[in-house]
Amino acid sequence: MTDEELGQYAEKFQKTGFTGPLNYYRMLDMNWRLTAPWNGAKITVPAKFILGEKDIGLRSFGTQQYVKSGGLKTSVPDLEVVIIEGHHFLQQEQAERVNSEILSFLDRFTTSSEEASA
Repeated sequence: MTDEELGQYAEKFQKTGFTGPLNYYRMLDMNWRLTAPWNGAKITVPAKFILGEKDIGLRSFGTQQYVKSGGLKTSVPDLEVVIIEGHHFLQQEQAERVNSEILSFLDRFTTSSEEASA
């Protein structure tokens, strides 16, 4: 993160506080309880998961092995996984690459619908 980016965050959080980001973590236990009825359910819509190879979330709790072994695809069968250079804030670290990955995912659907209407 550049000094300029850090300054932008500091300015925003100075105005609004840091409550919003902290609330995500405060609600983790509640989120697990709220989503418990769907434990084990398959996600059947197409999805793309973009991760940074140095993201602590990928490198913790066996996540990397789970993702790379195809374990995640057992729950999300139509999943495309992309691991790129970067950490947790890929949208800032690799903005062009992340945009390209999102657009390539969306192209899968626009091409099909255009062909179907042709």
